[in-house]
Amino acid sequence: MVRFIALGWNAANKDQDGACQRLVDRLQRSASTWRCAVDNPGFRVYITSPGERSSIPCQLSDGSGVLIGTVFKAVSSGLISGALRSISQEDTNHVISTSGRHLLRNYWGRYAAIRSCHFVWDFEMSG
Repeated sequence: MVRFIALGWNAANKDQDGACQRLVDRLQRSASTWRCAVDNPGFRVYITSPGERSSIPCQLSDGSGVLIGTVFKAVSSGLISGALRSISQEDTNHVISTSGRHLLRNYWGRYAAIRSCHFVWDFEMSG
């Protein structure tokens, strides 16, 4: 079974950035099987699946997201394509511009799709 943890935060906020790093440090100390699939400012994804090759992440070409699991491109001829390890820039643009609908229409498999979002708020509270 593939397990994953996605972390998103406002990277410009030093408190949130520090809190995320403490979580990552704790995660990595707890089990050596966790590995980083995406490492961007404000967005990280970690995966683990002992003994399974299907846990190799399939990256969106712009680095903004990842598909975790086994992903195949739908082929109109009925033939089965090999499992993908990356998505082309053109398809990445379509996935983003259609809010993921392109992914659902043109790819199949057992996967979870995770994409970064941009955090513009601050959770600090005074008082």
